[in-house]
Amino acid sequence: MGLPEIMPKTRKVFYVAALIAILLLAFTIRMQPTKYGIYLYEYDPYFMYWVTGKLVDHGPLYWFDLTADNVKNFWYPWGRDVWKTEYPGVPMLGYLAYNVGRLFAPNIPENELLMIIGVVLPPLAGVLEVLAIFLIGRELRDEKTGLVGAFMAAVMASAIDRTIAGFYTKLGFGVMFFLYSMFFFIKSIKLGFTGKGALYALISGIFLGLVGFTWGGYYYAVLVYALYAILVAILGINTKEFTITYTLTVSIATAILVLVPKISATFMTSLSGLALILSLAVLYIDLTLKNLGYSAFKRALTLTSLGIIGLASYIVLVITGHTSPLPGRALSIILPWLRFERRLALFASVAEHATISWDYVFYHLSVAFIFIPIGLAYLLKERKLETLLIFTAAISAIYGVTSAAYLAHLAGPLAALAGSYGLIVLSETLIRELIKKPPRGKRIRYFAKINPAPIVGVLLVIVLVVAIVAPLGIKGANVAPTIVSPQATTRGKNLAWLKALEYMRNNLPRDAIVNAWWDYGYWITVIGNRTSICDNATLNSTQIKLMAWALMGNETYAADIFLNKFKEPPNASYLLAFEVFYHGKTETGEDVLIILRGGDISKSVAIVSVGGLNATEYFGGGVGEPNWFSNKTRQALLYKALLWGALNVSQENGWTFLLRTPQGLLPMLAVPIEPMKIFDLVKVFYDTTPTGKGEYVVIVVLYKLNYEKYMALKGK
Repeated sequence: MGLPEIMPKTRKVFYVAALIAILLLAFTIRMQPTKYGIYLYEYDPYFMYWVTGKLVDHGPLYWFDLTADNVKNFWYPWGRDVWKTEYPGVPMLGYLAYNVGRLFAPNIPENELLMIIGVVLPPLAGVLEVLAIFLIGRELRDEKTGLVGAFMAAVMASAIDRTIAGFYTKLGFGVMFFLYSMFFFIKSIKLGFTGKGALYALISGIFLGLVGFTWGGYYYAVLVYALYAILVAILGINTKEFTITYTLTVSIATAILVLVPKISATFMTSLSGLALILSLAVLYIDLTLKNLGYSAFKRALTLTSLGIIGLASYIVLVITGHTSPLPGRALSIILPWLRFERRLALFASVAEHATISWDYVFYHLSVAFIFIPIGLAYLLKERKLETLLIFTAAISAIYGVTSAAYLAHLAGPLAALAGSYGLIVLSETLIRELIKKPPRGKRIRYFAKINPAPIVGVLLVIVLVVAIVAPLGIKGANVAPTIVSPQATTRGKNLAWLKALEYMRNNLPRDAIVNAWWDYGYWITVIGNRTSICDNATLNSTQIKLMAWALMGNETYAADIFLNKFKEPPNASYLLAFEVFYHGKTETGEDVLIILRGGDISKSVAIVSVGGLNATEYFGGGVGEPNWFSNKTRQALLYKALLWGALNVSQENGWTFLLRTPQGLLPMLAVPIEPMKIFDLVKVFYDTTPTGKGEYVVIVVLYKLNYEKYMALKGK
């Protein structure tokens, strides 16, 4: 066996070993939160956990029984039609994983096994994403491109984002399906419309349909395919085989999408559905014009005009009410300035929907950041069917993350692909120039070679940049699950919320209704096992607005909303609120407690905005700093509940509770905050987490509406 035969085999073994190492690295990084315990991350995963439990108990077809008549513990008093307002993909995946896990762990209690499934599945999805990046990169160029892209996706903060342990929610799984849809589509167009190529096109369509089965970002995935097809036609590289392959893929995907209850047949009249129809029309018209002998320029001009007419027609249909516009969330991502409109105040109030600065974009895309422009340029320059697909997906996703922070995970894997493509092209060009020698035995008139010193310098800079920024994502994944986080920092453990939710679950009456800002609705219902008024689905903006009014209004006004608008039982109406404080010592050695922000007091800026209230009546000179001398502020139920609860904690520990005012830090009792009148304090839950010379103090307060006091105050 000669050397030429051995080298390819050795190289293949190296690639396989490197890929396995990268996949193990990706999984290990994403499992870091488990050092704090087996908990789900953020809020939405708890709802997915709850739905998965229902499917485990009653079977997958129970999905269609999750109607407002059967689901009254969310969005009281109306309930929630889960099967129409949620995507079934994640709970169905969890159901399958649970049944597989049960074979290997027959004795673990159901709730514990469900929690383990919810914790482990996202990192596994992340590993599959990294594998998809390798497979796509290999198809685009070679194994080196795939391995570099896989490494970038393994360690990049944005690619890690929604796949860390416990992030059992839609976006991570949806992105995974989208990547595999593109991988199989690339395989199909490279093979042409052969038997195997058709099979890959079919699989690609199934994965594209699964995006919509799982995640609301299906409209983005569909639009990417539609825009890509139109771009292929305009650039003059459309073929009969491509058109047939594309038709098969999007037809299969559409058949799946219209079967999802939340999407339904109305998909065909949405922008995404109409874009698919337009893209098919463009491809077939292009083939017809080509057969008629039209030049590439005339075809491009005709097709561009057709696209403009199609977009204009859609706008007219929206204005005349014949079709639905894009959801407000999607529209505000495409046109970020729209989020400042009052009708999108609820969307804009969510931190993950905020636009982000360029330094934050760099943090999320760090390891690939400087190579992305090079990669995008070469992906477009290649003018190949496969590179154009990744170009379209990557450039739109990267634009999306600059518009909304929560799209970081969508951008991450695609940025890794573009970045790896750019890095490999740049490195190979530099190395080729570095080792270039004049040809032997030939008479040549000219031979040019760049000075090797700058080339070596650039290569060293590349290595240094990757080495320095790669740990950012690894460090970023070392976070405590939100429910046990001190909130003011991502590290450390704090049990205040778990104490509060456990108390609610074990001590509140079964018919108790717990009022709180929507952020905590899933925790209240799923972990606290008590009914909530609004939650993280933000389905009913009217109900959330009423909650904003109640929290920022006085006690009687709030009670009127709870009892008359929300129809709560008179003797089972509760209020829950939380804030993060700092406890430390002054220079004189006095123990003080100060509002640190991170909870409801800082969120009150958004609460006031969502409620359409006058911010100047609540806030003073500082950004979002409550004016404790304002009548509105002193009477607001939310502020009063938190301040008196925090005073309770400070007095219990012998601390002085201080408030920030224009006059400086003043003891709370020196500021005329009104006492609670008709809401009785049930219990204050708190825990401390050390930090520097002091500690974070997370405080959760629980109050009960005293109906007798309320009636007496109303004079009834």
